[in-house]
Amino acid sequence: MQTLANHQIRDEHIETSKVLQKIDGLFHYNVEITVTFSDHNKCQSICNFLVEKLDNSVKVTNPDFSHGPQRLENTRRHASLTAVKNARQKAVEIGQFVNAKVGQPLSIREECCNEWYGPADGPLELDGPLTVQQRIEQCTFHATVKVSVVFQLKPKRTKDNKS
Repeated sequence: MQTLANHQIRDEHIETSKVLQKIDGLFHYNVEITVTFSDHNKCQSICNFLVEKLDNSVKVTNPDFSHGPQRLENTRRHASLTAVKNARQKAVEIGQFVNAKVGQPLSIREECCNEWYGPADGPLELDGPLTVQQRIEQCTFHATVKVSVVFQLKPKRTKDNKS
């Protein structure tokens, strides 16, 4: 617990379960500590430290990776905003080609949204137990959004037609 406090892990991210058992006349005290990390590197650092210091008296299990609902919503929102930004950039490039200036969007419509977990380019070929990197890839959340945006086009003013 002191190690977690030293690494600025807040109490609300720590769950503790304690079990005292009597086996063959000897008492066995087991403590299971579950910590929620938002930084995988910090998780690895603390796990390595505990294994080095406590050796066989501690068992560190593989981490479970997950996303909170707020993080998923932020990813969806970011995908939508990026899609609109990309549409505007494309409209600006087309506007330059036809000598027009892109104005305000007249309509924005989300046509489809795809979400999936796993690698961006498809399922992993699994051969044996997963490495930590493969486990991270398996739970990576992706979102793509296709939008249709109509922008106002304004003629560019030239020196000859300025009023």
